[in-house]
Amino acid sequence: MLLMIVVVMTLVQVQIKWLVHGDVLFSTAFRTTFSVSFNG
Repeated sequence: MLLMIVVVMTLVQVQIKWLVHGDVLFSTAFRTTFSVSFNG
């Protein structure tokens, strides 16, 4: 459980970096992958 939280927090930080850099392509790809992984 704790490991999962750490992984999510790390992914969120990466997402924020992508948003700051305005990389729409990678941002969209990340959200799609995260949604699939989270729901799956």
